[in-house]
Amino acid sequence: MNIGSLLLRQVLPEFIGLENSDTTTKEAIMNFSYYMTVNKMDEAFKAIKFIKSENAWEHMAHMCVKTRRLDVALLCLGNMGHACGVRALKKSMQNNDPLDVQVAILAIQLGLLDEAQALFTSCGRYDLVNRLLQTRNRWDEAFEIAEKYDRIHLRNTYYNYANYLESLNLTDAAIENYEKSGTHCFEVPRMLFDHPKMLEAYVKKTKHPGIQKWWAQYMESKGDVNAARLYYQYANDYLSVVRLLCRSNNIDEAVEMANSSGDKAACYHLGQYFEALGDPNMAVMFFTKAHACRNALRLAKENNMKDKIANLALMAGGNELVEAAQYYENIPGQADKAVMLYHKAGMISRALDLAFRTEQFSALDLITNELDENSDPRILERAAEFFKNNQQYNKAVQLLAYSKKYSEAIDLCKQRNVPMSEALAEALTPSKEEISNDADRIKLLESVAKCCVQQRNYHLAAKKYTQAGNKLDAMRSLVKSGDTGRIVFFATAARKKEIYILAANYLQTLNWKEDGDLMKQIESFYNKANAYEHLSSFYEACAQVEIDDYRDYNKAVDAFNEALRCITKALQNNPKNEEYLTEKQTELYQAIGNLKEFIQIKTVYELDPTDAIRQLEALADDKQACKNIRIGDIYAVMIAYNIHKTNYKKAYSLIQQLKEREPHIKLSHYISKEVQDVIRDELKLPSFINDDKNGSEADEEQRLDDEVDYSYAMKRHFQRDSKTFDEEDIEDTLK
Repeated sequence: MNIGSLLLRQVLPEFIGLENSDTTTKEAIMNFSYYMTVNKMDEAFKAIKFIKSENAWEHMAHMCVKTRRLDVALLCLGNMGHACGVRALKKSMQNNDPLDVQVAILAIQLGLLDEAQALFTSCGRYDLVNRLLQTRNRWDEAFEIAEKYDRIHLRNTYYNYANYLESLNLTDAAIENYEKSGTHCFEVPRMLFDHPKMLEAYVKKTKHPGIQKWWAQYMESKGDVNAARLYYQYANDYLSVVRLLCRSNNIDEAVEMANSSGDKAACYHLGQYFEALGDPNMAVMFFTKAHACRNALRLAKENNMKDKIANLALMAGGNELVEAAQYYENIPGQADKAVMLYHKAGMISRALDLAFRTEQFSALDLITNELDENSDPRILERAAEFFKNNQQYNKAVQLLAYSKKYSEAIDLCKQRNVPMSEALAEALTPSKEEISNDADRIKLLESVAKCCVQQRNYHLAAKKYTQAGNKLDAMRSLVKSGDTGRIVFFATAARKKEIYILAANYLQTLNWKEDGDLMKQIESFYNKANAYEHLSSFYEACAQVEIDDYRDYNKAVDAFNEALRCITKALQNNPKNEEYLTEKQTELYQAIGNLKEFIQIKTVYELDPTDAIRQLEALADDKQACKNIRIGDIYAVMIAYNIHKTNYKKAYSLIQQLKEREPHIKLSHYISKEVQDVIRDELKLPSFINDDKNGSEADEEQRLDDEVDYSYAMKRHFQRDSKTFDEEDIEDTLK
């Protein structure tokens, strides 16, 4: 057996199709492949320069699909004489398509469809995959790609498939796909035009408005008006129905159809019909329903329909508003409509001018409500002057504010007491861009604030004073408002001596005696302001409260000591007022001394009452001491002592002395009712004390006592109870 018969001949992929080529061609291909591999393009092109075989060029073009060398591919296509391929590839390159797309175009031109599909898929161009599958009649795959990745071309795919089926005379399948593509309203009648019975059956079956309208038009072209009108109505083509009814002179039915359907086109057709018929009222009505306002307005003017022109102009808008306004302006008694139309047309100046001339107050109100700071200043000033002359000051002020006439607006507010709302105050507050001079701007802000104070709008006044940088007047306004929370907050935030003092002075007007937090706040503000003189006065007031309300002289001494400490600090900080402060310091020393003396006497009383009473008598004669100690407290101790000793006449004498020294004193504050009753009963006095009651009340009480007939035993019981006055009563008096 010959060994050659056992050998298999295997052709390399690069040489498939060139098995029978001559040696020169094979060598050229080998050299070309080598130089392409080592990227020596010039040598590669030289190697294939003299190849004449078309198969060789086609083979190299196939290689270019694998190597993606489009420059070489163009050369190969050119030598192959493949003009369409060259054109398609160059067009793709000019469109800057992705490289995979360009290579896929080359593959398609060379018949490598599977490679082209793979390339389109790899770069995500499913639209091109879809088109490629359609050209290969692989419709199921095309639909699958369109459903998943290329839905934008899904209907187009159905349309192309329907065309394909139509070419195969598969009518039912073609109709189904035309319907899926949404083109059946045109394509199905076209396809079935030569088969009237099939077409009529399809129309009756589908009941699609587009198909029914096409059939109605077809019937009308055949002269079958009744069938045409029926199918127009099925298709909701009311214009065509009305048109056919008018042609048949069924006007009432046409009017009813237009009114019931509300179709604008049908109404417009009827408007034209009635205009041609010479019935302007009906024409205007149907033009209006059709929103053909210019046609309706034209007819209304031609036929002098004054009552309809205004509404029609409002519906039409634009230049029609101005023309209608001019029309009404020349008609007596119709100025209000002209003003309204000018206003709607945006001609505010013209509208206001006419409203002023004709004194249309309601129209002016309406127009001015739409004016703002962006309106023409001349219009604003004129409107403000008009409202001012007609006692409508609120609107005048607002318009003056819009026109930047701030001073005039504020003066008008003050003169006519126009309520200063927050919105108006903001409108009267110029920005720094509007008034660059800070002094002028501050003056305006303070004018607004003063107006607010005049109207007792203290919170707003405080806000404007603050914006003007005048925090002191802002605090004064808040003090007038009585808003304690805001006063405390503002004083804390302002951190100014005068404001601290104002706030503390205000807090003293409240019930600080019962509120410890309020007292601490007052002390804090005075301390922050270094206002030790004021703080001293406050501590004096605290001392007086301890004496008057609680009869606690020990705490009063503590308060006077604090007052003395503050006066001493004030002397150190303010030597200019030294004489007054020194005098005040001396008074405080005396007050502390007098109070301590009284406290000491009460202590002595527990050990030696007689000596204590002697000291109290001397203290009562000391006028200076009585300025700091309540005279009633001194006499109360002496009266209690004498009652304890059953010396009722002496007690009564002391009461009389006390009343002579203090004619308006309220004895019940110092001597209890029980003590007074004991003295009266023991001395057989009718009623010697006229305390908190007026004369008539005291007499009435005595009269009732005289009229009650108590038994002897009851009277003795009262007397016995009244005379019981032990050490506890004296201790209560000394407290």
